[in-house]
Amino acid sequence: MEYSKYFKTKQKILLRTITDGEPGQSQVITSYLVLCGPDFFDVEFPYIIKDHKDFPFKEGTEFCLMSDSFGMGIKLTGHFQKKIDQAVIRIVPHDDMEVFSQRKYCRIDTTVEISCKQNLGNFNSSLKEWTSAVKNVKPNEWLSILPAPKRMEINLSGGGVCIPMELPMAVAELCLVMVRIDDGQAPILALSELVWYRMTDSGSPLAGLRFVQITHFDQELINNYVNNLLNSQGEEGLSYSPSREQLDKMHF
Repeated sequence: MEYSKYFKTKQKILLRTITDGEPGQSQVITSYLVLCGPDFFDVEFPYIIKDHKDFPFKEGTEFCLMSDSFGMGIKLTGHFQKKIDQAVIRIVPHDDMEVFSQRKYCRIDTTVEISCKQNLGNFNSSLKEWTSAVKNVKPNEWLSILPAPKRMEINLSGGGVCIPMELPMAVAELCLVMVRIDDGQAPILALSELVWYRMTDSGSPLAGLRFVQITHFDQELINNYVNNLLNSQGEEGLSYSPSREQLDKMHF
């Protein structure tokens, strides 16, 4: 298939791991297209993924590639073939591309308790730190590895969060974010990527973070929390379901 009709150089492609991931976890990694052909995609990560025993992909690891083109969502699967460069890998597509209308996560401005640990380092060590915290540290003890939490107004969704952050910061920076929503549940911990930042009119830095790694349970907690708040304000929420993220599919 001629993928270059839908994918252009430097186009953002989100990679969701299908195999090799932990059950009950969602991993979605940012990449940018370097080159594509009928039988390959070369994509580059905005962060360093070291080539050693902790390299997160092995030959045959399957991904779902997700992007946008012509105002529509694009999805296809493929598998990892090899590493091209320090931050570039080659993926072999499975010729199952779908184009669809898509719904975004519902978002809301809310005041919660939050903590953010910035400048984690490369992807391998950042993922390892998140995994270790989720598996080995009790949620109420996460503060031992995080800065003191602050109660502040943020913009929250199941896909990410917009929060005040401290300078310096950089796009593609990896952070650990803990959110304690007011629902009586344990706090939520997500490995997050800084997607954008800007200075507000008051001169304070504001950043948009996308969740790279989060448990399905925690993501569902956030979705329910956001939808319940929207419903209480007389606005329509959306009960999250992966199947509802893909509407009006066209198969190729």
